[in-house]
Amino acid sequence: MPSAPRFRLAAAAIALGASTLAASADATPSPKRAAPDYDGRADPITAGDVLLWVPRIVTFPLYVATDFVIRRPVGFLVVAADHGRRLDSFTQLFTFGPREHAGIVPTAQLDLGRRSAVGVYVFHDDFLAPGNQLRLHTLFGGPDDFGVTLVDRAPIDPGSYVQLRGEGSRRSDGVFHGLGSRSLESSRARYGSESAGGSATFHLALGPGASADAWAGATAIRFDAAQSCCHEASLGARASRGELALPPGIEGYFALRQGLRLTLDSRLPRLAPGGGFRFEADVQHSLDAHDPGGSRWLDSGVTAAAAIDLTGHGRLLTLALATRFADPLADAAVPFTELASLGGDQPMSGYLPGRLLGRSAATATFEYRYPILASLDGAVHAAIGNVFGPHLEGFQARLLRLSFDIGIDAPGPRDHALKALVGFGTETFADGTHPSSIRLLLGGTTNL
Repeated sequence: MPSAPRFRLAAAAIALGASTLAASADATPSPKRAAPDYDGRADPITAGDVLLWVPRIVTFPLYVATDFVIRRPVGFLVVAADHGRRLDSFTQLFTFGPREHAGIVPTAQLDLGRRSAVGVYVFHDDFLAPGNQLRLHTLFGGPDDFGVTLVDRAPIDPGSYVQLRGEGSRRSDGVFHGLGSRSLESSRARYGSESAGGSATFHLALGPGASADAWAGATAIRFDAAQSCCHEASLGARASRGELALPPGIEGYFALRQGLRLTLDSRLPRLAPGGGFRFEADVQHSLDAHDPGGSRWLDSGVTAAAAIDLTGHGRLLTLALATRFADPLADAAVPFTELASLGGDQPMSGYLPGRLLGRSAATATFEYRYPILASLDGAVHAAIGNVFGPHLEGFQARLLRLSFDIGIDAPGPRDHALKALVGFGTETFADGTHPSSIRLLLGGTTNL
């Protein structure tokens, strides 16, 4: 007869097996497994799959230009030259001194439709006194195309300073297409210019993201309507044939200026998560010293922008609305180079600087910005707008234009930064909205 422990162990095993069989009998059968796809054929192609290739094909040249021609070579150059040290800006490659407080940076600028130029950017952050910033920027593209800008900033307290600025330039590649919303790319004419001027600015920090600027200055400028450039007709030649009217102020002027600007910006420093808003309003009064009673004008503008961080990692989508006005305060018309302007560093950067000129301007710009290097961002801009008559007189949806560009640049205000841009602008909706202006910019830019 088996021992008691062995008998109890056998009884427990029999009971466990019986309960398992009973549970299996009562359980609901598992659903049938789907048959695997053994033929290796792809799923049927949908209409959405086909339509997805349209934006891929349209944006492919821009992607190749920005990623393989600009971003990757520049990134390789920075890493190779820096030997692993993180750069706050490209100017650090050319700095010297115990705290890298000074430097001499070679620079160049290629802007399709304008004269190319080479130059140098010099900076010193402790010039003659601690914290006193000296900036010198020069460009030379030939005897008729050069410019120099000299700036000195003396600190008053954290965030506030007094700035003295002087500049002079000669250019042969000015562009004029006519005034108003319906000016055509086919009407382009060239002119030359010489200018010299200076200003004094007081910048006051009002708090986090808030500042005010007040300035006074003078600019003397004269034009040469007979000077041509780039195998294109001069403004004087086109005017003599009746193809364009000479713009107001073409005889030159000597402007005395005073202005104010208020800026409010709630956005956090670069790469910090979150968006914010930015508001800027400015006004400037100018008069021609040659005729102070008869030639005076007011230049004013407002910009409001809101940004959201799409991922929490500095990928910002921004909508900016901007208006600009130029109003005569006496009998003489506002000089054409003092009118509301679009293109270049102004909104709608798919156009050359000064492409659109009018008594007022209104734009809406969508920007998508994302970090790609330590000191560079990728940026895509899509804008709609145009110039119009006094105080947006004649504004119509059919007279709006489109501008698009993609490139890389330094985020925020920089005295000197690398910028690359590929873009285009269109004629008005009424004129067919076909691309009429192509812009390619590569080189160093300044914000002095």
